[in-house]
Amino acid sequence: MMHCIIAVYLVLMSYMDLKYRRISWVASGVCLVLVIANYCMTPTSFSVSNVLGVGVGVVIAAISLVTQGAIGMGDGIVFGLTGLALGLVNNLTLLCGGLLAAAVCSIVLLCVHRVGRKDALPFVPFICFAYLVSLL
Repeated sequence: MMHCIIAVYLVLMSYMDLKYRRISWVASGVCLVLVIANYCMTPTSFSVSNVLGVGVGVVIAAISLVTQGAIGMGDGIVFGLTGLALGLVNNLTLLCGGLLAAAVCSIVLLCVHRVGRKDALPFVPFICFAYLVSLL
């Protein structure tokens, strides 16, 4: 059930990030409630790793504040939620997968002159891609 919640959330946030360059606070709140409800139904699945997984999102949000938005605050929110759902190790794996997908896509786009070196790309679609690949 948790994988479905996170997959649907990431697909919706990918669409919003691509179209509006924003993350929905409402959808994030709904996802948070669903994740917590899922843990209430299966309490043995919650561990310290899940709390530590939220830390990935907190660190990304802090970097967003320090860099004055060079990294989006929405990415921190997304990683906070995925960290709560997946745990620390899986969330760090998701971060690495998203960064790898973004790097490959960026290199291709730079080579075909579709973007410049200073252009920003939305990151949540790469997170979504990495998550969906991990489910295979």
